[in-house]
Amino acid sequence: MQPQLQTFNVKEVIDRSNNVKSLILENNKAVKFIPGQYCFVSFPNEKLQRPFSYCNESGKRHIELTFKKTGYFTGRLFELRKNDRLVIKGPCGGPLRLNENYKNVILIAGGVGIAPFMSILRTLKNKNIRTKINLFYSNKTKEDILFKDELDSYKKFKIIYTLTKEKPSAWNGETGRINFKLIKKYSDISDSVFYVCGPDKMNTDIYNELINAGMDKRNIRTEKWL
Repeated sequence: MQPQLQTFNVKEVIDRSNNVKSLILENNKAVKFIPGQYCFVSFPNEKLQRPFSYCNESGKRHIELTFKKTGYFTGRLFELRKNDRLVIKGPCGGPLRLNENYKNVILIAGGVGIAPFMSILRTLKNKNIRTKINLFYSNKTKEDILFKDELDSYKKFKIIYTLTKEKPSAWNGETGRINFKLIKKYSDISDSVFYVCGPDKMNTDIYNELINAGMDKRNIRTEKWL
């Protein structure tokens, strides 16, 4: 699929947390992409653009972008309201593109790095596939977990949450950072492909742990979030 340049209207703005929002962008044409891909986002008549992962299923007449307020560009996105416009160029490459022929896929997300994996999970939830998917999702606090109610509804996937800054009294998940020991505790790592999306340090640390554990680097896909 060749990247296309299209203008979208903001249909809905969703507050995911105090510093994370989702934009539902509407168009009169179906938007096709491979789950895990990304697009470039810009404001009308401006050259400045930034990449963001698709967060929804492919083939819909809308796209969803989920982002954290981290600087000038995302700060402007934070101020958008219904019927405002954005220019989208995509789909574009992406190391996190879904391949439904894989036997075992292990998704590893930190914070808003869950965005491309939501596209993958939303696409596969109603499909009859043999791919086994485990999601490891790290956040500082329970309140930081994005899409938790939706993720909890996905019974065909194994989802492991871990918190790095707190352990609530009623918390049944894991604590601490994601590492190879935690991954191996819940996963069959044989014939697995690892998708990692989070802050740079998290990506690097997990990549190095997987390599040190003997994983083939060709089976480790990483992408930082913005």
